[in-house]
Amino acid sequence: VRGGGWWGFIDTTGTVVIRPAFHSALPFHEGLAAVATERGWGYIDHSGAFVIEPKFDHALPFSEGLAAVQRRDEWGYIDRSGKLVIKPRFTFAGDFRQGRAAVMVGEKWGVIDRRGRMVVSPRYDWIDQFSFNRAAVWVQEPEVWSYGFVDLDGRVVVEPTFTSAERFREGLSRVQVGDLYGYADTTGALAIPARYGWAFEFSEGLAAVNEGSGWGFIDTSGNYVIEPRADWSVSSFSDGLAAVRIGDEWGYIDRTGTIVIEPAFEGAEPFDRGRAIVWVGGKYGIIDKTGAFLAEPRYERIQSYSKR
Repeated sequence: VRGGGWWGFIDTTGTVVIRPAFHSALPFHEGLAAVATERGWGYIDHSGAFVIEPKFDHALPFSEGLAAVQRRDEWGYIDRSGKLVIKPRFTFAGDFRQGRAAVMVGEKWGVIDRRGRMVVSPRYDWIDQFSFNRAAVWVQEPEVWSYGFVDLDGRVVVEPTFTSAERFREGLSRVQVGDLYGYADTTGALAIPARYGWAFEFSEGLAAVNEGSGWGFIDTSGNYVIEPRADWSVSSFSDGLAAVRIGDEWGYIDRTGTIVIEPAFEGAEPFDRGRAIVWVGGKYGIIDKTGAFLAEPRYERIQSYSKR
């Protein structure tokens, strides 16, 4: 949370557990949180004690036991002891997923393994994180942008033919064909035809889509579970609920489309473990699934809950 210009941490009841004392902070991942002080970026544990001293120019959360850190404009990776296990040599470095991480060398993206060896040479204009043994890659040519997929060994498994593509969620990737969105399986075949003007990724078996008549939710077969509503703006389902905006205010619906928390907020984030971040009057607070405040809206900012 941010209060008085400083960042600290609260628990799921809204109680301050690490007082605001940091210039910047990222959520906990794998038991550690990256925070910034006047000395630089380091990592603290749940007690607020530094486990890895602040000595980096920038730092990202841990993923699969490694974290990307920056020194003198170059990125590398440390382990949980703070030891540099992949020396800084990249323009930028992403999170590890399935033992692979996208890295930028010069102006091109490639993929490394946990030992820092190049699995995909830096030849793409962008690479997403791996999921379901696939990563979306972007190739930019004069006046043409196209997306395809590579596997864990860097082999092209779907040629760059999509206008856009996202990482796989629940076995499907949201892809764009021309101006319309659909969903492709891991072979690149369209499991749900591209017929939506806009669409979100799948989450908890449902995806928000808009064919022009309003937002609704489909299942992985492409069938509507919640019919489109012209007066809705929505977010994805999380923890059994989805945020929905009606007019200028946000509330939450359940998987039947029934409003279970009346719209009363300026903004609303997804639920996680029974808690959601909302804001009212420009201030952030936390509610439970009844809509009751666990932490009154008094903070300048609250980041999403940590991945412990």
